[in-house]
Amino acid sequence: MSLNKPIFYDADCLESFLFVDAGYVLEELFSKIVIPEQVYQEIMNESTPLIVKRNFENLKESFVEIREIYFPSQEYITYRYNRDVARKAK
Repeated sequence: MSLNKPIFYDADCLESFLFVDAGYVLEELFSKIVIPEQVYQEIMNESTPLIVKRNFENLKESFVEIREIYFPSQEYITYRYNRDVARKAK
């Protein structure tokens, strides 16, 4: 079952799927994912495990949209909210 709408992800959540090679789960659930440019930079950081980068590149071509999110757009507000909730859950 695929939800026919994009979903926004932060780096921690996305990296969790990519680290265990489970990007296919996201592809089954969503039509695409949207990440801010800052998340892309974090995933491509030299300290990010190679498996995460490789699995991200496999997703990126057909499934991931990298978008600059401008403050105070609704996308930015949603991104910040989700990021803050994820950080509190740790």
